[in-house]
Amino acid sequence: MIYEIYSFDFDGCLANLLYLSSKKKDIIRANQGLLALIKTSSNPKIILVGSNRQGFLDDFTNAADNKRGSCFPAIKLICQELNTHEAPATLDEFLLSDIYNDLPDGASFKEALKYIEKNNKDYKVDKVKRPDLFPNWIHDESKLTVIYAQMHKMAKDHPHDDLQFNFIDDREDILNNLYEYFEKYPELIPHNVTLNLKRYMGPVDKNENPIDPLVMEYAPIKGTRPEADQDYRQTVKMMAAVTIEQMNAHDYYLCATKAKSPIKSYEEAKKYNYNISVIKAASYYKPGMMPINPPEFTTPKKSRFAIFGKSFFSSKNILTEVNSSYSSSNPSFSIPGSSTDSTPKPGFSYASSSSSSSNIDDDSDPVYVPKNSANLELTLDPIPEHPIEEIKDETHEPGHQFFNAEQHETDTVKVPRAIGLHRLFAPIEDETQEIILSEPNMETVISIPASSN
Repeated sequence: MIYEIYSFDFDGCLANLLYLSSKKKDIIRANQGLLALIKTSSNPKIILVGSNRQGFLDDFTNAADNKRGSCFPAIKLICQELNTHEAPATLDEFLLSDIYNDLPDGASFKEALKYIEKNNKDYKVDKVKRPDLFPNWIHDESKLTVIYAQMHKMAKDHPHDDLQFNFIDDREDILNNLYEYFEKYPELIPHNVTLNLKRYMGPVDKNENPIDPLVMEYAPIKGTRPEADQDYRQTVKMMAAVTIEQMNAHDYYLCATKAKSPIKSYEEAKKYNYNISVIKAASYYKPGMMPINPPEFTTPKKSRFAIFGKSFFSSKNILTEVNSSYSSSNPSFSIPGSSTDSTPKPGFSYASSSSSSSNIDDDSDPVYVPKNSANLELTLDPIPEHPIEEIKDETHEPGHQFFNAEQHETDTVKVPRAIGLHRLFAPIEDETQEIILSEPNMETVISIPASSN
């Protein structure tokens, strides 16, 4: 059977300019052209959250910005609209905060809905005392970990079906980097999954002109991995751990609220409930790389968060706030796997190895000419309520910088989490970096290349 999976971004995509400019935030009306296009297919559909609002904190923080609201009830409405007798659509509530907190699939999504107002959009702010203590995730701006987890979950749930995985986002930089990454490493995609990257920004631009074509599609990428990653949850943690260590190795230090020193490992990030600067896994992780300090292997059944109750978010259950800094004598950089065989092995629990050494960076990306495009003439009545130019597309908190060598001994650095908080620059290929293996005041240093085979 053919399944169509749709992983939707929210900010700038479903929550587009038409949606934001209306007083009544109607997610269906703002996207009726896209939804009508999707409905033309009679294949069953599965809907996922493709936004980087993969945890309560990111969703709560951005819900109030321009009155966008929570993306969780919005994605439920989208799924209900797409669900028909001829082509049923089901919602998969899986979020990456489920992975990082060893929760059952959908647990974070369901818990967030308990704090939504009766208008089915906004949060009950007075009921949320400490949003930073809810189950969180390591915010991956590149969305590599999001797509990897979702593709392998779908392939694991549907091993014998043909899966058309449609990832829909408004940001061209994210889509270009993902296209280049998976085109280079198709072994990260299960063999029964075809990745379809699509750019969608809503029906109108900032000048209220119709966007033509409505959807721009990248060439499909067919997976080559023999089977789904049965331990994709652990692989995602490994990807994040490698990225954290690699960023430190290339002098891009991650900070956390109340941390007095950079975050150098996955375990340090976990101590701060993953409330750290954003990472870019697509820029620093290559298949086969393993972290020096790997995350502990856990399963949802062993998690103390596995069963929700009335006291789930009580002070006894929530992660204790850490005020002291954590230091490690181990060098914080990762190395590629030593194996030169790039053929994916059945049953191998982590991402397959590859012999390529290219990095994805933030330089100007080549313009990919879409293989085809979907165009639909819109007949929407204009419903502008607020001037378009006043609307921000993304939440930013300027002025926060990364740690540098001089900041190691400074006082607490408080960094609020929000989508797009930091824009990291990937390492320059072949540039030699000095990695200090001991304390900052020691003289022992070694030089390693920014990228290695």
